[in-house]
Amino acid sequence: MARKKTPTDNFRERLDGLSKAITDDLRLPSLEENRLEGYAYLFRLVLPLLDAIGKPVFTDPILDELVQVLDNRFGGCMAASSSSAPPLWGLWHPPQESQAAKDYLTTVEVLANPIEAANRFFAGLKPILKTAGQIEQQELLILRIECRLM
Repeated sequence: MARKKTPTDNFRERLDGLSKAITDDLRLPSLEENRLEGYAYLFRLVLPLLDAIGKPVFTDPILDELVQVLDNRFGGCMAASSSSAPPLWGLWHPPQESQAAKDYLTTVEVLANPIEAANRFFAGLKPILKTAGQIEQQELLILRIECRLM
């Protein structure tokens, strides 16, 4: 009997589909020479680990899958440690609510080849992430910062 797919399995399949849909090389060209320099996009993903009442949102297995895909496609990523507690917290004001909501957050940062395909990858990643956690997200923050690495 086939085993039932876990949320992590479903997330992995959706990430694989996104990776296959965008075939361009998303790694920084300087990585070919074992350097980090030149013009780049820095993408920062702000992901909730816990909601305001302490319910888990993004679990370690989901984050592990995300980091693995980012490593494969971009040649690495940086994530704030969440081993002892969420490293950040933030407030947001839901529409029609009188009180701000508080989330406990982590960040994942990726240096990318500054090409349109990198934008498409993260635009495609956002809806996948919104439904990947234990609690579906109304919105997620992904920033793109243009930078020069030295």
